[in-house]
Amino acid sequence: MADTRQRTTLGIRFRFLVRAIGLLGVLATAVAVVLTASAYPSPEQWNEHTARHAMHGEDGDYAYTAVLMLHLGVGAMALALVVELLGGLFLAASRRTATGTSALLATAAAIALLVFVNAYSLTHYRRFDKTREHQFTLPANVADDLRKLRPDDPTTIVVLQIHRTFGATSEIRDSYVSESEAKVAEKVQDLVDQFREFGPRFNVVVLDTEKFGYDAQLADLTKNAPELKTAIDSAPENSILFHANKRVQRLGFNEFLQLDKTSSKEANGGRGNLVLLPQGVENFARRILAVQERRPKVAVCVVHEWLTTQGEEQYTLAGLRKTLTDYNFDVVDIVLKKNWNNDKEIEPAAYTAAEIRLERLEGEADVAGFRVRAARDEVKTLDEVKGVMEKLDKQPPMARGRVYSFLFEDSKNQSWLDVTAVYRKWSDRLETGLKPAQEPEFQKALLEGVAIQRKRAEEAIAKAEGERRTADDRLTEALKDEGATQDRRIADVKTKFAKLLTDVDLLIVPRFTIRSVTTGREVPPQLHAMSKEQVEVVRDYMKSGRPVLALLGPISGPEGPTPEANDGFEKLLTERGFELGRDTIIFDVEEAALAAQGTGGLFGAAAPADIPPLDFSSRTDSDRVKPNPIGEALRITERGVEQKLEIRARALRPIYVSTEWQAKLPFAAEFVATSEHAWNELKPFPRTDRVGRTTYIPRYERSTVEDPSKRTHADERKASFPVAAAIQDKVPAEWFDEEYGRQKTAAAVLPAAVITATPKADIPTGRIVVFGHGGLFQGDLKPAQEKLLLHSVNWLVNRPGRLPTAPDKAWSYPRVELSERDVILWRWGTGLLMPLAVVILGLLAVMVRRVR
Repeated sequence: MADTRQRTTLGIRFRFLVRAIGLLGVLATAVAVVLTASAYPSPEQWNEHTARHAMHGEDGDYAYTAVLMLHLGVGAMALALVVELLGGLFLAASRRTATGTSALLATAAAIALLVFVNAYSLTHYRRFDKTREHQFTLPANVADDLRKLRPDDPTTIVVLQIHRTFGATSEIRDSYVSESEAKVAEKVQDLVDQFREFGPRFNVVVLDTEKFGYDAQLADLTKNAPELKTAIDSAPENSILFHANKRVQRLGFNEFLQLDKTSSKEANGGRGNLVLLPQGVENFARRILAVQERRPKVAVCVVHEWLTTQGEEQYTLAGLRKTLTDYNFDVVDIVLKKNWNNDKEIEPAAYTAAEIRLERLEGEADVAGFRVRAARDEVKTLDEVKGVMEKLDKQPPMARGRVYSFLFEDSKNQSWLDVTAVYRKWSDRLETGLKPAQEPEFQKALLEGVAIQRKRAEEAIAKAEGERRTADDRLTEALKDEGATQDRRIADVKTKFAKLLTDVDLLIVPRFTIRSVTTGREVPPQLHAMSKEQVEVVRDYMKSGRPVLALLGPISGPEGPTPEANDGFEKLLTERGFELGRDTIIFDVEEAALAAQGTGGLFGAAAPADIPPLDFSSRTDSDRVKPNPIGEALRITERGVEQKLEIRARALRPIYVSTEWQAKLPFAAEFVATSEHAWNELKPFPRTDRVGRTTYIPRYERSTVEDPSKRTHADERKASFPVAAAIQDKVPAEWFDEEYGRQKTAAAVLPAAVITATPKADIPTGRIVVFGHGGLFQGDLKPAQEKLLLHSVNWLVNRPGRLPTAPDKAWSYPRVELSERDVILWRWGTGLLMPLAVVILGLLAVMVRRVR
């Protein structure tokens, strides 16, 4: 038999060595690519500059080794390829290799075609959504908007899981909450995959605070994005953050998929199943499109600095500021009164927090300067005392005694403690007269006291000068705020107030008056009254259709309602359809405390703790009216956390909406009410005479038939009272045309009157919410207060995507319910019958081949 082995010549050995080097180069290149990718994760880092740094070892030994191996591997492959090409040229000249060359070219063409087809398919493809409800197809309007985004402006989407699904509303994290978090992350990824077809490049990052390496991942993500770091740190709940061009928008998990824990536990025949309420793809896309939009601006108008959103006192609205700021609002304070601490009469004003701070810093600088001058004057006086003391030896005894008395009286007036101490020590001998031998010792002690006092005065000068420098520096820094400096120059209150409301998106007017009827009135209601000029500014603000949130405490006084409290602002609300009660709601559980005060035992005591919680129920007599959107959002939130959102408030004011205005609204206006165990009282405070005897205790007394308030809202009765209402309707036409308003008023009084004036055609629509308690959002807000505030504010500024809604169809895990027989059939059919059928078909195929 012929020997087919080739001779081992030097050429064959060389080609074998080159091919081996090439194969090792392929392996080395693959390993180097993996190492380099781990050293430089971002594709943007793969450039010539990075390679040069790596080859010089500037990025560490690991990166140096990876890039060096990559170069060596590519070099080895290049060497092998060159040798093979040269050898191929020589072989191609031989007719014996024609067939092999043809086969090689055909194989190369097939590979090239395969690579081209795959590369082309990456950018040219079509998606087919075969789901019944087209769950993986974007709405046409969303797709059109995404196409307008710039492809060179990438958006980073951060799925942040801090494991608080409803903010502070629920601290319980069970399996439903955990599964909803995972499902939201999965749905976000699915949605972004659809977005990539229309918009710019998206980068999705999932941050889980419970996962190992969270801090390092956060640091790497926010290394060049401090605004994203701030947004992540301040996120109050599980959120989806959109970051682009140094701006951030936040979307809560429940604003994308709202967990309905109540339905989840009731689903699947009581066995449970995750139920989520989709809030719409548009809500998600709107955050991406609105990354560059400014945050809504909220102005809080109060009458005193203590009632603003700054500070930590119990009367401030610090909790309101924190909540709104955490949920993408900007909050500013406007103070409407001045001269509180002066002898002048309290006057209308329009001060911002920056102006108030500027005035305070100016006062601190003045006080610091006065202390410096006083300390220097003290040093000067002590030097004069020392000079007089040194010349006393030349004065007669009687003159020296007068000097001693004068100096000590002066020292006592100026609180020179050290000099006064000398006087007290020598007082007995000074009264009887100093002997000549005692005077040198006394003068020495006195000079030592003056020296000590002078040293302390110098220390006081240094301290006062330091305080003055600090005060001057703070004042100088505050004066850099040109807006506050310019606003102070505006003397006209109306002009200034209107200027401050120019870019305001929501006006909040809190009027805190009473915290509890058992503790008495805390802020007289008439102090909240606005001037005529201020009311005109607010009216112009409302005429533009911008929203208002009013927090109105009771206007009751010891002798009944305070007429001065019913100012122009409350009249504006009345013209918008609200009926503001003049009485105060007292709960039955407070009646005993009020009666005990009459005996002198509990005067000034706190109200009972078992006040019934408020009820978030829409109040309307028509079944055709939709539920109030704010109340509905609160009830959906309750289902999400599977608990009642309880708010307990005392000293509430009834808030009604007139029947005429309710008929024009598409939803129920009144949406918060008290329990039925309460009554309304015009005089809610106990009264005593000059000697302390109780003359009046509030008690429920049913109105008589002859009472003119019978069958009106002022009728004293035990019932459930509405304490919050919301309206959405056109601004009154008479605000734009006074003649039309006069004719409308006349037509309401005189049946024969005719309205000839034509109202303005393009009247804007405005939204207003009124709560019957001025301190509802004071201090630190509880979770239920936060949700009530957020839902009210989001509805007012028309942010429907941030209000939880109940969709037509909820999402739940698809589950196949099988009977016990079906389970047995599926288990044995897939585990035994299907493998057995495959084996039998194989044997049949073998038998057929043998027979054939």
